[in-house]
Amino acid sequence: MKEIDLNLPDSTLLYYPNFYSAEKADELFNELLDGINWKEEQIKVFGKLHWQPRLTAFYANNTKTYSYSSLKMEPNPFFQLYKTSKKILKKLQVLPSPLALPTYTATEKIAMAGTPMMKKS
Repeated sequence: MKEIDLNLPDSTLLYYPNFYSAEKADELFNELLDGINWKEEQIKVFGKLHWQPRLTAFYANNTKTYSYSSLKMEPNPFFQLYKTSKKILKKLQVLPSPLALPTYTATEKIAMAGTPMMKKS
């Protein structure tokens, strides 16, 4: 399997082109999109609440919360697809993260003031 080191400063980021076939990658993407417990929440910036321009989620293998901009996120337990992905990473001798913060940004946005920026259909 071909490995490309992206040579970023102060980090190690390895890229594996064609790790999955395009068909398998699309299948996994759709499973994640449907399986993640997405939330649409507001954050406080300079004392004012704003809708985040994305859907977010928080998964962890513990019960510790994650907070930023007055938003407190409670962790979801990892679901089966995440568990499978972590096993694959271990086979590659990569240490999987104990948490995940997936985000999903929609391409179509609702432009009305005071309304959420995105909707998941």
